[in-house]
Amino acid sequence: MVLGAVLSRRVRGVEDFLVAGRRANRWMISLSILATWVGVGTFVSGAGGAYDLGISFYWIHFSYMGATAWLGLYIIPKVRRTGVLTVPQLIDRLFGARHKLVTLILVFIGDMGAIAGTILASVILVSFFLGIGFVPALLMVLGVTIIYVSLGGQWAVLWTDSIQAIMLIATGISIFVIGVTKLGGWTGFAGRLPPEMVSVTGTLEFGTMAGWVVEGIVIAMVYHALFVRGLSARSTREAQLGFLYGGILCTFFYILPHALGLLGRASFGLGTEPNHVFFRLMSEGLPVLLVSFVLSGAIAGAMSTLDSALMSVASYLTIDLYQRHIKPAATQGEMVTAARVAVAGSAILGGLFAYVLPMTIEVFLVGQRVLGSALAPVLVGLMFHRPLRRMPTTVLSAMVIGAGVTILFTWLGQQSAGEIRGIAYVWQWHPCIPGTAATVLALLVGARMERRPGQGGIV
Repeated sequence: MVLGAVLSRRVRGVEDFLVAGRRANRWMISLSILATWVGVGTFVSGAGGAYDLGISFYWIHFSYMGATAWLGLYIIPKVRRTGVLTVPQLIDRLFGARHKLVTLILVFIGDMGAIAGTILASVILVSFFLGIGFVPALLMVLGVTIIYVSLGGQWAVLWTDSIQAIMLIATGISIFVIGVTKLGGWTGFAGRLPPEMVSVTGTLEFGTMAGWVVEGIVIAMVYHALFVRGLSARSTREAQLGFLYGGILCTFFYILPHALGLLGRASFGLGTEPNHVFFRLMSEGLPVLLVSFVLSGAIAGAMSTLDSALMSVASYLTIDLYQRHIKPAATQGEMVTAARVAVAGSAILGGLFAYVLPMTIEVFLVGQRVLGSALAPVLVGLMFHRPLRRMPTTVLSAMVIGAGVTILFTWLGQQSAGEIRGIAYVWQWHPCIPGTAATVLALLVGARMERRPGQGGIV
């Protein structure tokens, strides 16, 4: 909150608030990406999933990191050259308001899933440790986050994320090292784990692993909070290096939550609620001073993911809705005010979703799956195949069809999928596979039907 107040002095216009005046360096971007991907929701769900499935649960996160680096190297530079502040604004320039509306709906669904899932993980954490009810914990998390994000905007997000990333990684390593030491060292730790827990594939079916990989790629490709990071850089080179370093850091440190899940299995055996594995490791047997530091790092990590999603929503609601349709002649001050209102409103709405939806990682991922499957192939096609930019019907149809198929298979899949004790689903047919395939197929067929005489196809 203090940082938000201090950094609010840098906010003189809407670009300062939404993209830090385009003056962020590579290290702020890379640490911010790390804090966004590796948050407390990751630790809660990653530890819980690995506690149930073993290290093979890492497949659900593995492809995020490579896709993040690729996005920064090849997509972000193209988007930066357009001068836009949001992805819906880019679609608006290419095709107009109707396409932008569909894109807005998709990114809103995706970001609200991220907001609600992160809020839920944060509230579980605060409620567990402070012994307070869900609603007081919810008000505490929302109150602090809304205040510092509304004051400092993207400047506050980048600075606090950099600090929070370091805190969260330090706390995760501390828990693991102390826990392994208590089990008698690495030999004692490994000896308590069944072979399938340390197998790369474990008991997972190929379809589940393939689905998780596809999910990671398409979600990372259109995660609007990442685009905001790229647009905040002071140069294209800084953006590329920030994403590359961020992807490398995430690939390495993303193993921590899953290692903690294995530590929980070795320490507690079966019978622990997966959502509480991370919390038990934090609270049982650690020195009080270290527990307070770990708790601070965990809450900070939760806010680092939440603030990114809130800034993402504020960006397109301000630029693509308020300025575009409500008040085109708005002053810089009025747009900053609109962005601050959007931050508060989306946080409150996400809190309501978190209150009524019970599962951490599923709340986070359902909206992201719909967004990624429907928009990622379209975005890649627009960036690398210029004729597609003159095919509005194909683009709109592909987004709608992809979203619809993903929603359909999400519903159908939950009727037959195996639930991992409240953490996630082991899909027979992961919804991202048919959803992404439907979007690609719609692009291919539509481009062939819509292309003009003499114009090459999309392939």
